[in-house]
Amino acid sequence: MAKPKLGTVMETGAPAGAVLIGIDDVNRGLRIRILKAQKPGHSGWIEIGFEVLDAGTGTYASALQPLVGDQFVSVREVLDRIRVEPSASKATFILSGSTLRVESAG
Repeated sequence: MAKPKLGTVMETGAPAGAVLIGIDDVNRGLRIRILKAQKPGHSGWIEIGFEVLDAGTGTYASALQPLVGDQFVSVREVLDRIRVEPSASKATFILSGSTLRVESAG
């Protein structure tokens, strides 16, 4: 099993209003603003509501682009919308604590 990347939300957590940025190939440059604080220690999907600010340049950027400006209560909502695109049918870890870092604390 690979070691988690240092400085990810899994390690640091994030305060309410923080902007998170994708750091992995699947979500590179994806930017979201979280609506509530995310506690550290969780490597799976972020557990709080968020707004998509920028689709980035990662693997699923084209599928995420139509969601820019939208708010979501859960990651499942995003995945349900983008997985209809053939290029994103296998999207899973784009909004995980282990693939996002705090860009600004809000």
